[in-house]
Amino acid sequence: MKKIMALILTLCLLAASSTIAVAEAATDFSAYSDAELLVLLAEVQSEISARKIEKTAHLTAGTYIGGRDIPVGTYILATAGSEGEHGIVSLRSVNDPEDDYPSKLYEHKHGEDVYSVFISVEEGDTLILPFPYTLTISGGVMFK
Repeated sequence: MKKIMALILTLCLLAASSTIAVAEAATDFSAYSDAELLVLLAEVQSEISARKIEKTAHLTAGTYIGGRDIPVGTYILATAGSEGEHGIVSLRSVNDPEDDYPSKLYEHKHGEDVYSVFISVEEGDTLILPFPYTLTISGGVMFK
Protein backbone atom coordinates (compact mmCIF):
# COMPACT_ATOMS: atom_id res chain seq x y z
CA MET A 1 0.00 0.00 0.00
CA LYS A 2 2.86 2.36 0.83
CA LYS A 3 4.38 1.72 -2.59
CA ILE A 4 1.11 2.62 -4.33
CA MET A 5 0.79 5.83 -2.31
CA ALA A 6 4.41 6.72 -3.11
CA LEU A 7 3.74 6.10 -6.82
CA ILE A 8 0.61 8.29 -6.78
CA LEU A 9 2.48 11.05 -4.94
CA THR A 10 5.32 10.87 -7.47
CA LEU A 11 2.88 11.12 -10.39
CA CYS A 12 1.16 14.11 -8.77
CA LEU A 13 4.50 15.88 -8.31
CA LEU A 14 5.49 15.19 -11.92
CA ALA A 15 2.16 16.54 -13.18
CA ALA A 16 2.53 19.67 -11.04
CA SER A 17 6.09 20.31 -12.23
CA SER A 18 5.10 19.94 -15.89
CA THR A 19 2.22 22.40 -15.38
CA ILE A 20 4.62 24.91 -13.83
CA ALA A 21 7.05 24.44 -16.75
CA VAL A 22 4.29 25.15 -19.27
CA ALA A 23 3.21 28.25 -17.34
CA GLU A 24 6.80 29.52 -17.27
CA ALA A 25 7.17 28.91 -21.01
CA ALA A 26 4.44 31.49 -21.77
CA THR A 27 5.98 34.74 -22.97
CA ASP A 28 5.31 37.90 -20.97
CA PHE A 29 4.72 40.55 -23.63
CA SER A 30 4.20 43.39 -21.13
CA ALA A 31 7.94 44.07 -21.07
CA TYR A 32 8.02 44.82 -24.81
CA SER A 33 7.62 48.31 -26.24
CA ASP A 34 4.88 49.01 -28.78
CA ALA A 35 7.44 49.05 -31.60
CA GLU A 36 8.91 45.70 -30.50
CA LEU A 37 5.43 44.14 -30.33
CA LEU A 38 4.65 45.32 -33.86
CA VAL A 39 7.91 43.79 -35.12
CA LEU A 40 7.05 40.49 -33.39
CA LEU A 41 3.53 40.56 -34.86
CA ALA A 42 4.93 41.09 -38.37
CA GLU A 43 7.37 38.20 -37.89
CA VAL A 44 4.63 35.86 -36.65
CA GLN A 45 2.32 36.82 -39.52
CA SER A 46 5.11 36.26 -42.03
CA GLU A 47 5.80 32.82 -40.58
CA ILE A 48 2.09 31.90 -40.72
CA SER A 49 2.05 32.98 -44.35
CA ALA A 50 5.27 31.08 -45.15
CA ARG A 51 3.87 27.91 -43.59
CA LYS A 52 0.64 28.41 -45.54
CA ILE A 53 -1.47 28.00 -42.40
CA GLU A 54 -4.93 28.84 -43.69
CA LYS A 55 -6.31 31.83 -41.82
CA THR A 56 -8.79 34.50 -42.87
CA ALA A 57 -8.64 38.22 -42.13
CA HIS A 58 -11.50 40.67 -42.55
CA LEU A 59 -10.30 43.83 -44.25
CA THR A 60 -12.21 47.10 -44.25
CA ALA A 61 -12.23 49.43 -47.24
CA GLY A 62 -8.83 51.06 -47.58
CA THR A 63 -5.29 50.85 -48.87
CA TYR A 64 -2.90 48.11 -47.76
CA ILE A 65 0.84 47.82 -48.46
CA GLY A 66 2.49 44.40 -48.98
CA GLY A 67 5.14 43.64 -46.39
CA ARG A 68 3.82 46.30 -44.04
CA ASP A 69 0.04 45.89 -43.66
CA ILE A 70 -0.27 42.46 -45.28
CA PRO A 71 2.50 39.85 -45.09
CA VAL A 72 4.07 38.94 -48.41
CA GLY A 73 2.39 35.78 -49.71
CA THR A 74 -0.42 34.26 -51.75
CA TYR A 75 -4.05 34.78 -50.84
CA ILE A 76 -7.67 34.34 -51.85
CA LEU A 77 -9.36 37.76 -51.89
CA ALA A 78 -13.16 37.54 -51.65
CA THR A 79 -16.04 39.95 -51.23
CA ALA A 80 -17.48 40.16 -47.75
CA GLY A 81 -20.95 41.19 -49.00
CA SER A 82 -21.61 44.95 -48.89
CA GLU A 83 -24.90 45.79 -50.60
CA GLY A 84 -25.15 49.06 -52.46
CA GLU A 85 -21.42 49.70 -52.55
CA HIS A 86 -19.23 49.57 -55.64
CA GLY A 87 -15.78 50.57 -56.73
CA ILE A 88 -12.48 49.43 -58.17
CA VAL A 89 -10.45 46.79 -56.39
CA SER A 90 -6.82 46.92 -57.47
CA LEU A 91 -3.42 45.47 -56.73
CA ARG A 92 -0.52 47.56 -57.99
CA SER A 93 3.04 46.27 -58.16
CA VAL A 94 5.73 48.54 -56.74
CA ASN A 95 7.19 48.61 -60.30
CA ASP A 96 3.98 49.74 -62.03
CA PRO A 97 4.08 53.21 -63.59
CA GLU A 98 1.80 55.63 -61.72
CA ASP A 99 0.04 56.77 -64.93
CA ASP A 100 -0.94 53.22 -66.01
CA TYR A 101 -3.42 50.61 -64.79
CA PRO A 102 -2.20 48.27 -62.04
CA SER A 103 -0.59 45.16 -63.51
CA LYS A 104 -1.83 42.63 -60.96
CA LEU A 105 -5.53 43.38 -60.47
CA TYR A 106 -7.98 46.04 -61.64
CA GLU A 107 -11.70 45.23 -61.45
CA HIS A 108 -14.84 47.29 -60.97
CA LYS A 109 -17.02 45.39 -58.49
CA HIS A 110 -20.34 45.75 -56.71
CA GLY A 111 -20.47 44.78 -53.04
CA GLU A 112 -23.25 42.26 -53.58
CA ASP A 113 -21.29 40.47 -56.35
CA VAL A 114 -19.89 37.08 -55.42
CA TYR A 115 -16.23 37.56 -56.22
CA SER A 116 -13.10 35.62 -55.34
CA VAL A 117 -9.64 35.94 -56.85
CA PHE A 118 -6.16 34.51 -56.19
CA ILE A 119 -3.59 37.25 -55.56
CA SER A 120 0.13 37.27 -54.88
CA VAL A 121 1.23 40.13 -52.64
CA GLU A 122 4.89 41.11 -52.84
CA GLU A 123 6.94 43.62 -50.87
CA GLY A 124 5.67 47.15 -51.62
CA ASP A 125 2.55 46.12 -53.58
CA THR A 126 -0.50 48.32 -52.99
CA LEU A 127 -3.93 46.71 -52.52
CA ILE A 128 -6.89 49.09 -52.68
CA LEU A 129 -10.31 47.89 -51.53
CA PRO A 130 -13.46 49.99 -52.10
CA PHE A 131 -15.50 48.02 -49.51
CA PRO A 132 -14.88 45.15 -47.04
CA TYR A 133 -13.22 41.96 -48.27
CA THR A 134 -11.85 38.79 -46.71
CA LEU A 135 -8.27 37.74 -47.28
CA THR A 136 -7.42 34.06 -46.78
CA ILE A 137 -3.88 32.70 -46.80
CA SER A 138 -3.68 30.29 -49.72
CA GLY A 139 -2.03 26.97 -49.12
CA GLY A 140 -2.01 26.40 -52.86
CA VAL A 141 -3.74 23.62 -54.71
CA MET A 142 -4.25 20.54 -52.53
CA PHE A 143 -4.69 17.27 -54.46
CA LYS A 144 -6.26 14.37 -52.60
